[in-house]
Amino acid sequence: MKPARFKPERFRWIAAVIFAHPGHTVYGRTRLQKEMLLLQRCGLPADYDFRMHYYGPYSDGIQSDLNLLDRMKLVSQEPAVTEMTGKRYTIFTASKEARMDAMDDFQGAINRMADTDTVVLELAATYDAFYEKVNDHDRARSLLGRMKKDKCTEERVRHAMKLLSDLGLPSAPADAA
Repeated sequence: MKPARFKPERFRWIAAVIFAHPGHTVYGRTRLQKEMLLLQRCGLPADYDFRMHYYGPYSDGIQSDLNLLDRMKLVSQEPAVTEMTGKRYTIFTASKEARMDAMDDFQGAINRMADTDTVVLELAATYDAFYEKVNDHDRARSLLGRMKKDKCTEERVRHAMKLLSDLGLPSAPADAA
């Protein structure tokens, strides 16, 4: 029998992802959910299951683990409201204990996503989730348009496809680079 290899609990990956962001902070649940999905697609071994929800792919497990991380004092959650729209969101900040050396391999992807507009990130993750199901660009793009309607401007979709290409994901159309 082989000895078991150490594998960090999956909730620690969330804390480490948050820590790897500028200021050790992620602004919004939607952003964090979409980044976790795309990072898993890039090889992050967090192993969360996602289902389609209002803002695209969503994991109940991530939400549950965020509450655990808050109780463990690895991640704090602070409610906030946007000045322009009055929309509520959550600010996640990781403690220094959340740092993991293994995140170095994903730092480029995290930096790229941290610089991306949240709607573009939402479109990229949603398209990627559809592509994973249907394995066809045109069909995935059609499903994205039906679900995201007004958010699917030509410019945003172009930026979303470029993000997927920059992350090296197979769902990116060949002409996205």
